[in-house]
Amino acid sequence: MKKRLFYFSLLLMVSLPMAQAEIYKWVDDNGQVHYSEKAPDKKRAAKEIHLPKHTPQATPVSPAQRRQKRDNLLRAFDEERNLRKQARAKKEHDEARNRRNCMRARDRLKNYERASVLYDLNEKGERVYYSDAQRNQAEANLRNQISKWCD
Repeated sequence: MKKRLFYFSLLLMVSLPMAQAEIYKWVDDNGQVHYSEKAPDKKRAAKEIHLPKHTPQATPVSPAQRRQKRDNLLRAFDEERNLRKQARAKKEHDEARNRRNCMRARDRLKNYERASVLYDLNEKGERVYYSDAQRNQAEANLRNQISKWCD
């Protein structure tokens, strides 16, 4: 049984190159072009098309070239991963800065709104009180900062 299977598979392998189908090209009465594996009837002229026998060959790659390609690919993956990591770290840093600035601006505005008077210290350490216009301007600046930092 094993001998028969061996001879059958050997015969199949030998006959494989001969099993390539022929392709015919012909034109029908309406002028339409047809392609088929069977020749049309004898009234029509058919042209047999020979396809080139081409077996694609991969260019041989040495183990050193394969390692070099692998190393280049791994290096590119590492660079991409590092860029994504840096972008994520920058985004987290910016978000933390925005949260911190938002909280400070809101706290300062609450303090300004609760205070009966506002003042700054001059070079001598003396209090310089805000006028109503200066106070309104300072509160407006804080509201602008809140809209900027608190999305």
